[in-house]
Amino acid sequence: MAKTLIYQIKAEQDVEQAIDYYREKSKVLGNKFYHELMKSYGNISDHPAIGSNRFAYELNIPNLKTWALTDFPYIIFYIEKAEYIHIYRVLHSSRQIPSWMFES
Repeated sequence: MAKTLIYQIKAEQDVEQAIDYYREKSKVLGNKFYHELMKSYGNISDHPAIGSNRFAYELNIPNLKTWALTDFPYIIFYIEKAEYIHIYRVLHSSRQIPSWMFES
């Protein structure tokens, strides 16, 4: 059964910035990013365990998982809870992840 996704405000801002960036380049590209992100959210909701736990060790955050988009260089950071999945950030993969993860 799919779990509900709960979004940290910073994750919503990350997504808005990415969509704005790609839409400035082309509306089609912005829409493609949005649709891939929604598909990724669906995969995470349906199968939360599929994400990588690499950054859980690097950042010392138990149960942190990541899911990388296929056609765009973005990584979704999330933690599965009993009743829902908490989306913490959606970051460009070239960023210094540890410092950006905790930025307010």
